[in-house]
Amino acid sequence: MLEEARTLPSVALEMLTVGEHMSPEVRINVGGPSRMDEWAPKIVEMRRRKPPVGWNEIGRITGLGCGNSYTAWKRFVQATETQPDDSKDEDGREENAVSA
Repeated sequence: MLEEARTLPSVALEMLTVGEHMSPEVRINVGGPSRMDEWAPKIVEMRRRKPPVGWNEIGRITGLGCGNSYTAWKRFVQATETQPDDSKDEDGREENAVSA
């Protein structure tokens, strides 16, 4: 198994040669934004609408399902804000905050 991890898949190796000639340059995209990453800002926008789009509808629109849509939303919000909107009550106060 370890030996397999050190070699490129056959599809990638085939891209390195064109006929009998070596390709001068090959770019292999080994990572990029996932579908969740691409949908996250759009999901945040849908949840901020008044009234917010429901999770079932967001799952249907994105094809990610409810759970993955929520995860994408939560990760994006945590990365860009201090608190997700859903952690606040209807008055904009944090639900777990202690009143003075």
